Amino acid sequence: MIYDQNATTFDSSELNYNEMEARYLRQLNAMTEMNDKNLIAKGRHNLTLNRTEYYQRKREEALELYQGDNYEQNVKSLAKLAILPEMQEEIRQTLDRKKLLRDYERGILEGSVEYQRVSEAFDFFWVLTKYSLLRIPSTGEIAIFVYSYDVTNRVINSQIVAKLSSLEYDGIGLLNIKTHQYQLKGILTKLEGPRIVGEGDYDERVRERLSVNILPEEREEALKNFSVDHIVKQLENKEVYFFAYSIKDDEGNIRRKKMQFLYLDKVKFMVLYCRSDITSLYRKEQEQLRQTERALLAEQEAKKAKTFFLSRMSHDIRTPLNTIINLARMITEELDDKEAARADLKKMETANQFLLSLVNDILDMSKIEQRNIKLNSEIYSYSE
Repeated sequence: MIYDQNATTFDSSELNYNEMEARYLRQLNAMTEMNDKNLIAKGRHNLTLNRTEYYQRKREEALELYQGDNYEQNVKSLAKLAILPEMQEEIRQTLDRKKLLRDYERGILEGSVEYQRVSEAFDFFWVLTKYSLLRIPSTGEIAIFVYSYDVTNRVINSQIVAKLSSLEYDGIGLLNIKTHQYQLKGILTKLEGPRIVGEGDYDERVRERLSVNILPEEREEALKNFSVDHIVKQLENKEVYFFAYSIKDDEGNIRRKKMQFLYLDKVKFMVLYCRSDITSLYRKEQEQLRQTERALLAEQEAKKAKTFFLSRMSHDIRTPLNTIINLARMITEELDDKEAARADLKKMETANQFLLSLVNDILDMSKIEQRNIKLNSEIYSYSE
C-alpha cells in the first residue's frame, strides 16, 4: 500500500513495476515532445503531494505557474479565468485533487474540461484542458499530466453550423461587439465548418460597402441599422434582430437583401450575422400588395356606385309614392264622380306596379351583393 499526505491508501498491484515505469516514461517523453500549434500550456503535477513539478507556457494567455506551486491553488486560479460562473465551477469539479485521486482508484484515468476565456484585449477564445493520471513508479505517488489547447475555431464552427441550421443565408460573418472586429466566413461543408475569407474593422467595412452597393435613398437608414450600438440595443429584447435593404448588383439589377444578427452563445460578446437574398420573395410580396390595392380600389368604386344607385333610387321611389298619395286624396274628393275616381285608380295601379318594380330591383341588388341570387334558365324570343 502507498499512503499520501492525507493518509489516503492506493493499491499499486494493478501493474508490475516495469509496466508502470514504461507507461510513465512514455508520458514524460510525449509531454516533452508535444508542440501542437494550438497548445497553450502543458504541465505535470503530483496529486499526492499537492504540488506542481513541471510547467511550460506556450502562449502569453497561459496561466503563469512555477515548479513547487500548490496544485489546488493553481486549479482555483485557472477557474477564475473562465468567463461564466458555471464554467468556473466545472473546472473546479473536474480538476479537484481529491476527486482525481478517487478516480484513479476506480480506474478513471483520463478526462477533460472545455471553457471560454477572454484576453485583456477582449479577444475571446475557447480552451480544452485534457489530463491523464499515472502512478509514479519510483514513489507510488499519483501524477496528473495536463495539456491545454486553443479550440476556438472548432467550437465556433460548431456553434455557427448549429445556428445556421435554422437560417437561410448567402453570406455569414462574426462580429466582436467589444473590439468591433469582424470575420467574414465562407462555408465549406457542415462537417468542416466555415473558413475565414476576410476580416478587419467592422465600422470601416460597413461605411465602405454602404457607399458602393446600397441605394442612395436607403443609406442613412441602413447606416443606423448596421451600427454596433443599434444591433446591441435590438438584441436586448430579441433573440434575432433583422432588417431588409436594397442594393444594385454588378449588372445594375436591384436586389433585396435581408440581414439577421444573433448572439453566438450566452456570453453575448460574439454576434453571428447572416445575409440572405429575398428578391423573389420581395417581388411576390410587392405584387400581392398591388393586387390588394387594386381590390381595395375596386371595392371603393363599388361603394361609390352603390351610393349613387341608392341616391337615384330614393328619388325614383319618391315619384310613384307622391303620385299614389295625391291620387288617393283626389279619389277621396271625387267619390261622387265614379268615372274620374275609376281613372285615378288605374293611374294609382300603374304607380303601384312601378314602385313594386323599384323595390324588387333593390332586393335583387342586395342579393347580388351577397352572392345569393338565383338565375333561372328560360326560353325566350328575341322578337319580344
